[in-house]
Amino acid sequence: MLFAAGFIGSGLPAVPVLAGSASIGIAGLLNKKWGFARSPAKAPVFYGLVALGTIGGTILSMSYSDPIGSSSSSC
Repeated sequence: MLFAAGFIGSGLPAVPVLAGSASIGIAGLLNKKWGFARSPAKAPVFYGLVALGTIGGTILSMSYSDPIGSSSSSC
C-alpha cells in the first residue's frame, strides 16, 4: 500500500511537466508567443494549451483505462 502511494505520488508531478513541454512545442509550431516568463495576457494560447494538457492528463491518469494492456496481445 505504501509503495503504491509513493509510486502514484511520484508520477503525478509529471502531468504538468509534460503539459508544459507539449504546450511549448505546439505554441512554437503555431508561431504564438510561449513561455512561463510571459504573462497569460501576452501568451494566451500557450497558457490555454497548458491548462488543456494538465486537465486532460489528470483525467487520463485518474481514469480506469489501460492503454498498454488493451492494445497488446496476450502472451
